[in-house]
Amino acid sequence: MAHYNFITVWDIDAPIEDVWEQLIHSEDWPQWWPAVQSVIELEKGDEQGIGNIREYHWKTPLSYALSFKTRLVRIEPPILIEGIASGEVEGKGIWELQSIPKGTRVHYYWTVVTTKLWMNLLALLLKPLMEWNHNATMRQGAQGLSQRMDTEVTCQEMADS
Repeated sequence: MAHYNFITVWDIDAPIEDVWEQLIHSEDWPQWWPAVQSVIELEKGDEQGIGNIREYHWKTPLSYALSFKTRLVRIEPPILIEGIASGEVEGKGIWELQSIPKGTRVHYYWTVVTTKLWMNLLALLLKPLMEWNHNATMRQGAQGLSQRMDTEVTCQEMADS
């Protein structure tokens, strides 16, 4: 399996509470994030959302489809959302939010392995392209969030594979 460790940083000219509301409600992501085709809630989770399971269907900038489920394992409003992914990718995603003088800084950590056969067979050749694809997806998310919130969002990506 191919291993990926991505870090994305969004600086958003908006209060942390407003940014939190956009990120915690992933069922609304298809309205503003072009790569997110659908989000289906499979299990509600407890009163804080722990144990919530959602299925995500993505169509990436390279036009391939990707589906996985995420189970929320830690929520600390308005600073942290952590989920465990399973399906065509497996691993962990963490959203960390912090207030900064100009609004909110979001760090997104996505540490996964691919389970799709073609991705694993071609991993050595395609890894740079897969990294570009992930980063382009996150830039699309930043642009979509900027439009939805009618504010400035900047995006920086790093890959530590």
